[in-house]
Amino acid sequence: MPVAPQTSPFSRLPAGVLGRAQITGPLAGFSGASVQDLAGLAVTVNVKPGRLVRVSGQCFVTRTVADGFTQVLINEGANVLQNVAYSNLLYSYVQQGAVLLQPSGGSHTYKLTIQFQTGTGTTGIDAGPQYPAFILVEDLGAYP
Repeated sequence: MPVAPQTSPFSRLPAGVLGRAQITGPLAGFSGASVQDLAGLAVTVNVKPGRLVRVSGQCFVTRTVADGFTQVLINEGANVLQNVAYSNLLYSYVQQGAVLLQPSGGSHTYKLTIQFQTGTGTTGIDAGPQYPAFILVEDLGAYP
């Protein structure tokens, strides 16, 4: 009689970092109401079925004029998953955001985007070697 394959209890444990991307230089000159990709802040990962995944991002948002609002978003394609930053200051403090997901198994691309919502001037991201902007994708383990 054949024996059913056994699943290791270790397969339910977190797998850790699936992927990350970071930049250490500024991105500037964004204006208009359309959502725009932040160059260098996208990552493609392979997710196993039945996993809980955390996608997080961090950045400094800058504006040339403090009279409106800018937001930085975590996206999968055109789908907004979470707001990382919402700023109306010339320089903001470090902004962080994360979202927990149960994606289907397979390849997924997550990215940070920026949207200049209102006001005059332009907006961007300030980043450097000591304060990089990043997106990070982590496998937190089997779900449920």
